[in-house]
Amino acid sequence: MLGQNCTAPFFEVNEFFSSIDSQWGSILCQGLSEEHFIAILGRYEVPTNCKNLEPPQLNPDLKLNMNENAIQRDEKAIRKHLQLGAAIIGVGKSISKLLDGYDLTKKENFKMLEGESDSGRVLCHLFYVQSDFGSLQY
Repeated sequence: MLGQNCTAPFFEVNEFFSSIDSQWGSILCQGLSEEHFIAILGRYEVPTNCKNLEPPQLNPDLKLNMNENAIQRDEKAIRKHLQLGAAIIGVGKSISKLLDGYDLTKKENFKMLEGESDSGRVLCHLFYVQSDFGSLQY
């Protein structure tokens, strides 16, 4: 994966490794292929202790009275939830591994945890902001 080309630990650099820069830069401009994206999502099932990450479902009663544009808007919101949820789960798994196996009294380990935790909180906030759809139910 990305570790083979790494020459310095993450916490000592102010910029991304070149392999991250080239991969993420490409994804930011072109997105992932549908196949690759689905494969990534498939790796991150919602943990049993975090069911709030389950995507909302379109309320069937409301759907009957909605126009097609509103239905498509809400289905797009559900896809966003799936995507953000997978990112949150990935970060959460990384944080869990850090908390379980690293000495957090070491500055470099604490800095890794801090970055992961900040990323997780930003993703959770985006998830919260995206969840404000009247016709969706949890």
